[in-house]
Amino acid sequence: MMAGVQASELNLVGAAAVLGLSYRQTKRVWRRYRAAGDAGLVHRLRGRPGPRRQAPELRAQVLARHAERYADFGPTLAAEDLAQEGWRVDHETLRRWLLAASQEPGASRLQRLAAVRCSDLVGPRLHVSMLLTPLCQNWTDIIEREVEFSP
Repeated sequence: MMAGVQASELNLVGAAAVLGLSYRQTKRVWRRYRAAGDAGLVHRLRGRPGPRRQAPELRAQVLARHAERYADFGPTLAAEDLAQEGWRVDHETLRRWLLAASQEPGASRLQRLAAVRCSDLVGPRLHVSMLLTPLCQNWTDIIEREVEFSP
């Protein structure tokens, strides 16, 4: 848009209408574009940590404690127990940290489900569609265990 204004193909009033901004805000944007080019249109806090972000040391300590003692707990219960130990972390923050670190039980739930389903397949009957499911990664091992197919 601002390149069009610079090339005199569009005026600020038209650019404001297209961008959905007020005329005054478009003038501010135009002033930043003239001063810094395309980089002037990018938010200046982009790439910086937020003001409410927890310290990386706290995050590392909480994740280590969770792996050590609360690995089988959900984020809410783990956050409550961590708070009793003096680690004040909101359960949603802990959930996001665990997802990022791939330590949350929900991240491995699919793997646990696959293990259960594959072990359940060993028996007198085996449905062919179960072999085709991606949850069962060791289906060749099951076939080798003399499993009979049902018609």
